[in-house]
Amino acid sequence: MYHLITMHQKTSLLWFVVLFWNRFSTGQWRTNTSTLTNISPPLTYTTIAPTQEVTVDQSDDVDVLYEPYILKDTKIQDAVISLQNTSVIIYNAIITYTEISLSGDAYYTVFIKNSTFVRSEVEIQSANNCTIESCHFVIQNRQRYHGYNHVLRTHNIEHLYIVKTLFTHQNMGPYDDRKTSTEATNLGIKMEDVLLAKIQNCTFSGIRSETRDGTVMFLEKTNIFIFSSKFYFNVANSGVIFAITSVNITNINSSYISNHAVYRGGVFCLTDFIILANYDCDFQNNTSDYGGVLYAKDRTLIKSYDCLFQYNLATKFGSVIRMTDYCKVINEQVFTAQLQHSYSTVFTWPRGSVVNTKQLTN
Repeated sequence: MYHLITMHQKTSLLWFVVLFWNRFSTGQWRTNTSTLTNISPPLTYTTIAPTQEVTVDQSDDVDVLYEPYILKDTKIQDAVISLQNTSVIIYNAIITYTEISLSGDAYYTVFIKNSTFVRSEVEIQSANNCTIESCHFVIQNRQRYHGYNHVLRTHNIEHLYIVKTLFTHQNMGPYDDRKTSTEATNLGIKMEDVLLAKIQNCTFSGIRSETRDGTVMFLEKTNIFIFSSKFYFNVANSGVIFAITSVNITNINSSYISNHAVYRGGVFCLTDFIILANYDCDFQNNTSDYGGVLYAKDRTLIKSYDCLFQYNLATKFGSVIRMTDYCKVINEQVFTAQLQHSYSTVFTWPRGSVVNTKQLTN
């Protein structure tokens, strides 16, 4: 049965078709493929002028996800950005000499992609999800830093993902005592109370942090997975990766080459209830006074499977591992061709144990 269409209905239908075509042709109804997350209402972009201070607080908003603060396709220099309870998107930005402080007591998200941070500090506290992808953090001398001890500091985060990101220093290269920087302290990443952190396909190279408490990555009360990442030519005081108090580290298919610690733990310095599991990793040419690769104390468990330990050096004890105080090592790979300057490959004293090791040779 066919129904007749009245003139009024024809006019309404024609009006709808014209309206649809007009909005589609102008892009109003098209999907923005460059936006990686669906957020409504439409995004607005903010450009910050030099020396400008920006403060945003959305504490009274019911859902801060729908009103993000966005920096896109912009350059920022000498600015201070302080945001509270506000979701943030930073995309394709160049940020220099700038402090970014994100905090809150509500759930908010952070998304940073394709951006470069030069001599800047980013602090993120109490966020739900934080993703940093395809970024570059350039670390230089500390004279002009604004007082933070890390270029990236995270605290009380539920999920933190750092993917395809590069952390470098302006003077990259092998460690040289004659070029020691006395100003660099605690450069790199600091993670505290992170429920789940994931670092994948990242590179940490040439970061110098050899003064007291200096490290490239500081971990506390955090569960972290490190996948397919590279740590080359970094310098720390104790451990390029320093973990303290209830930290679980799962390290998969990553490389640690030519790192140096002035005091202990050329790659890892672990203390106080730490679990480290290495799978298919490469440790070569790492050096320290105590533990060319790893220094452990206070109830730490180290497990390694199908890893390569080669040409590592400790000038005093343990060319690969130095451990004490109820620590245990479970190995399923060969320690081979370590340098001869240290007293042993694995040095345990007191109350340390090595289990299921295939071979221990100097």
